[in-house]
Amino acid sequence: MEAAAILRAADHEVRRARAVLASGDEADDELTVIEVAEEAHRVLRGVEDLLGGFPAASEDHETWRKAQQLRAELGGYLLAASTLQETGVSTRVVASMLQRGAACAEELLNRVTRTPAPDAI
Repeated sequence: MEAAAILRAADHEVRRARAVLASGDEADDELTVIEVAEEAHRVLRGVEDLLGGFPAASEDHETWRKAQQLRAELGGYLLAASTLQETGVSTRVVASMLQRGAACAEELLNRVTRTPAPDAI
């Protein structure tokens, strides 16, 4: 998959994860929050996997570097959320960590996509 397609797919999936998480914000029952957190985690893990396929031979080294930074940041949030869940922390706290990770990913994706193409300078 080419770099631009990976970034578009990652952006779409991050927005989907944020929508899933937002749907659980007002949930009264713990089961709904658990389902929301699990789905968001799965979607965000997919984004991390997508970014792992970012072509290393990208002509734009800065975009490649930012994509790898995004993958590392998102991976950190996913690891933190998994650790919180494994230690028995409230699922709402886990969902909150995932919300922060998705927001961070969205911001970093915006930075990557705002990078001008080398021939546009």
